[in-house]
Amino acid sequence: MDMIILKFNVLFKIGDEYYAAGTISGLTGLTPGQAYYLSTSGNIQSSPPTPTASTRALFIGFAINTTDIVFRPGIPISGS
Repeated sequence: MDMIILKFNVLFKIGDEYYAAGTISGLTGLTPGQAYYLSTSGNIQSSPPTPTASTRALFIGFAINTTDIVFRPGIPISGS
C-alpha cells in the first residue's frame, strides 16, 4: 500500500489500483466502525499521529468490516 498526496488530493494505491474515494477492499484486521489514519510510516493506523511541525495527521476513513474501509481522506492537520 502506498499513499500519494497531490497538493490537496489524496490517492491510495494498492497494487496497480488507485483510489481517490470509495471503498478499499482486501485489507485485514480492521475493526468495523473504527476510524483510520495515515501513520508516519505510510501505513494505516487506528489512532492519529500527534501533529508536529513536520508530521501531519490525516484521516483516511472508517472500516465497514474487517477487510474494507470507506475511503474519505480528510485535510491534513498541522502541528505547531
